[in-house]
Amino acid sequence: MYIPTDIKDFLFWIKNRTEERWAEGPQTNEDACGWDRHESFWGARWTGGLTLHEINEIEKKWQVKFPPDFQLFLEILHTIDRKEVIEETDWETDEVITYERPFFYNWKTDTTELESRFSWPFRTILDDIEGANSVWLHSWGKRPTEASVRRRKFQQWFDKTPSLIPITGHRFIIAEPTVSGNPILSVWGSDIILYGWNLRHYLLHELSWDLGLHNVTIDYDDRSYDDELIPAYQEIIEKEMKLGNHDKLSSWKEIIMYWSSNGASIGLPYETSSSGPTPVVAVGGENDGRQKRFNAFDEKDK
Repeated sequence: MYIPTDIKDFLFWIKNRTEERWAEGPQTNEDACGWDRHESFWGARWTGGLTLHEINEIEKKWQVKFPPDFQLFLEILHTIDRKEVIEETDWETDEVITYERPFFYNWKTDTTELESRFSWPFRTILDDIEGANSVWLHSWGKRPTEASVRRRKFQQWFDKTPSLIPITGHRFIIAEPTVSGNPILSVWGSDIILYGWNLRHYLLHELSWDLGLHNVTIDYDDRSYDDELIPAYQEIIEKEMKLGNHDKLSSWKEIIMYWSSNGASIGLPYETSSSGPTPVVAVGGENDGRQKRFNAFDEKDK
């Protein structure tokens, strides 16, 4: 399979290939291996993009400046013509909860969702500072005893970090500097990982199943399967990880590295203990060996 390197050609390739596969309906061959988006998603199409005038007005509204490659994404793709249906099971009640969310934000209509997502990194990281994980970075100095002082120190740090622009869910592109090739982060409180060294790398990751980038072999006797990435995609992953420029992460790298398990996302060795993933630093700047806790932030932002 040929995957274009030129970003404009690549975005048109994304459009054509995903729409072809979505038009097929649920996959019945082994490459899907039971993976399908909700049935309401089949037949979906990209909306056709935004005009430069619309993009300029959106930048003014949200007081942001889109990196050139992300602006091109908005011009060519922008979003899908329907919401994605998500089904989740409440682990306490076994109740199946169904809700809809944008699959890539519609910058003309998803105002409420975008408002929530722009505030997401600050408020969920702050929740981790004040919650069970008691997150505190080395660069912030000794952890203050007063919550108001902790918040002020965090606010000072956060104001100096490159801003994040929502893409879909809790994925964000680093906005500064305003150049092509900025990394994309997945932000879940302090649990932050690299999701792509650049927009091309990220979209292949996010849409790998939609693009048919997996080769799956099913063993029906053992009721198991092997999932291998196609060679063209695997080569891109290896190349991007080798070329990955940590300087592009700026001050976000420190919080990515807060949890030792997250260093693997930027090509650093994974470290763990018998109790599970541990923080590189913890309260007072010392590694106390506590196990990482995943906070139940509300994806639906009710």
